[in-house]
Amino acid sequence: MAFAASKRKRIKSHLKPFGQLNLNSLIDMFTIILVFLLKSYSAVEFNVQISDDLHLPTSISQKLPVDTVVLTVARNAILVDGGRVADVDKEFEVPGVDPEATSIPDLKAVLQSKFQTFNTQAEARGEKYLGEITVQADKDIPYKLLKRVIKSAGEAQFSTIKMMAFKQEGEAETL
Repeated sequence: MAFAASKRKRIKSHLKPFGQLNLNSLIDMFTIILVFLLKSYSAVEFNVQISDDLHLPTSISQKLPVDTVVLTVARNAILVDGGRVADVDKEFEVPGVDPEATSIPDLKAVLQSKFQTFNTQAEARGEKYLGEITVQADKDIPYKLLKRVIKSAGEAQFSTIKMMAFKQEGEAETL
């Protein structure tokens, strides 16, 4: 019977109500969660600055915009990444450019410079630059001006042209 009593003592001496916390596993878990949240946050973030005199059309598309070169066609100017490239008069013509011309030379030059910059950066990373551009155009801009702007972007080697529009909330929920 003495043997049974000593066995109980050994079992009780090895059992501890709470062991030591292993902080390595806890820190690893929080690091993984933090990295996941940071990647999710940066994938959704897209900063769009819309002028007060620019009224975009509405859309029911569910796709989120991606960060690209932003070409803005407002009622009074054409901008690339917020910098004014050309003026637009009241007849939606670009002063100093032949009305019959198919592209806008100043816009083409600025876009070619942007393309070269992004292409050089992509090559340094070992990637291929796809030449994506996002066009913000006022909903009242005539097709003739919009066609000239898109033609200029195409001549500057931007092959993927996306049009930006406001998301129409009411119809998107019913589809």
